[in-house]
Amino acid sequence: MNRNRKPTLSDVRESILSYFLTYAYRPIWIGQIAIVVGRSCEEAEAFLDELAEAGDIRSQTSDGIKTYRLVTALKKTALRERLGVPGVMPAILPAFWSPMGIIILIDVDEVLADFQGAAFDVIARVTGRRHSREECKQWEMFGQFLQPEERKPVFAEIRKPGFCSALSPLPGAQEGVKRLQELGEVYAVTSPFRSEPWVHERTKWLEDHFGIQESNVVFTSAKFLVTGDVLLDDRPDHILKWEAKHPHGHGLLWHLPNTAGQHDDIDRVHTWDEVIRRVRRIVRIRRRDRELEEECQRHPWAMAEILSEASGRR
Repeated sequence: MNRNRKPTLSDVRESILSYFLTYAYRPIWIGQIAIVVGRSCEEAEAFLDELAEAGDIRSQTSDGIKTYRLVTALKKTALRERLGVPGVMPAILPAFWSPMGIIILIDVDEVLADFQGAAFDVIARVTGRRHSREECKQWEMFGQFLQPEERKPVFAEIRKPGFCSALSPLPGAQEGVKRLQELGEVYAVTSPFRSEPWVHERTKWLEDHFGIQESNVVFTSAKFLVTGDVLLDDRPDHILKWEAKHPHGHGLLWHLPNTAGQHDDIDRVHTWDEVIRRVRRIVRIRRRDRELEEECQRHPWAMAEILSEASGRR
């Protein structure tokens, strides 16, 4: 392909549409298109209005700012087929590349820490009944194993100082995190238990057992608000909400007996070796797409051809 030839109007139009497909989830400004095709804003707006009249994109104006979007998901599919653009372009879109690689978000309880084992010990002391994780049939274990009047004394024990700091790391977790830290920047994203010492104890526990510094610990139950390339969590609704908010991120559901047979639409992992293989693949994709993005920036009018070539290599 000769990318040094003079671009035709067809080249420009296809580059614009390829750009929209690449940033399908975002509004596009006229200035962005002007940079992509190397034309003035007036020329770029003329091209955009022409595509809007053809029904490929639509324009909207808010607070005096005019932006454009693709029309429908069906239209995106049709355009991809016509232009030969890949159906998934994960990292050209919002690539959250850090100096260390990608950003990896990891849940703590039941992924790194044996919360269930410690909680079962508390339940046994308070109620006299011994349970195991194999008995769990739902994600919220307390609703399954406790009577309403038993919840208060059990939670009181869990909230006591020392409970969180005494949790044991799960088998393989420390080595798994160490391997992930070689591939990217690891952040612990954890829902805080309603306990005064919990945040302090958890922060210190993560540093002592995993070398995760306080600056890399995020306490929130709204994990979908945290941006990253990968989220590893044992709770299906956390994965689903996060992927909906970050459509180019990759959610990994850590397998537990209480979610077995559920949510076949989520990428489930059973071992740390599986996690590492998935993350390594994502790193390769991110690096390849960064190279592809640089190629598109060097030859903006040839973006359609570049993306079509990339589609054939995938």
